[in-house]
Amino acid sequence: MSRYERAQREWEDSLQLPGCFLKAKIISAQDLFGHEAMQSHGDDDDEDEEPIGKVSEGWDSLPPQPELPDAEKPFPDQGYGAVRDLIEKLESSDVPCCVIDAAALNYYGCPFVLSDFRICVPTLDFEEAVNIVSTETAGVYERLPRKDTWDPTDPVVAFARFRRTDRKLEVFIAAALSTHLDVVFKTPDSILVSEQSGLPFPRLKHFVQSALDSGENSLADQLVDGMNLTEEWGVRVGLRFGHVTLRNNIRLDQHEYWHWLVTSKQKRMGYKYDPKVFASRYRRHREGDLTKILET
Repeated sequence: MSRYERAQREWEDSLQLPGCFLKAKIISAQDLFGHEAMQSHGDDDDEDEEPIGKVSEGWDSLPPQPELPDAEKPFPDQGYGAVRDLIEKLESSDVPCCVIDAAALNYYGCPFVLSDFRICVPTLDFEEAVNIVSTETAGVYERLPRKDTWDPTDPVVAFARFRRTDRKLEVFIAAALSTHLDVVFKTPDSILVSEQSGLPFPRLKHFVQSALDSGENSLADQLVDGMNLTEEWGVRVGLRFGHVTLRNNIRLDQHEYWHWLVTSKQKRMGYKYDPKVFASRYRRHREGDLTKILET
């Protein structure tokens, strides 16, 4: 194994998602290039220089920053527990749910720091779900205006938006029709519950299909890279391909788009990943087919 591959592997091994958030270990220049290589650069007499990575003592003299009010502090677990409690309240009222977007991408291997949670409910139950959150959690969640975006056709503008009053956490309630996930609530065994977080997520097949049907490029390529999906997987699970009109009125051939997504994984990695080691920006070749783990 080359020095590059060894350093890259050590770096990637340090990226973990315990509880679905990212932890990273900083590798010093000496760890990366080796002690001898560091000695070969610069004068050997510079023994009094500060070691690389040491924070200047000047920072210690800065005045302490004022503590944030509780309403501006995030949850220690990024809000997973609070959202799980909210989903349990909805499900106790016979409103089925699944978590989508960034939190679901975390579940499927894409490391995201969450800024909000988005809960999808059946379209016919949307108003009831909004009413439950508005009334039964009064004082804990407050209703906010619709989220402003640069694109007025973005589905998020139709989501109901709530904010915790005691912590920094936003929750969106989305109708399944606006997210192309109606099938999740009509087909048995279409939702997986994470053993780690306890949150329900749409099965990978339906999540990918919704990304293709909605033309959400960032969602689709993240899923492909996070699970290292292939054309063979699409055939195995029966993805449907057709033509869809995007929000900018561009006609999209889904089969051509899927072929491009699964064959351009290494092009999206960037220069810092060795293509001999990595199959995508999130997965190594040696990890194999991760989709079979979810199918068992």
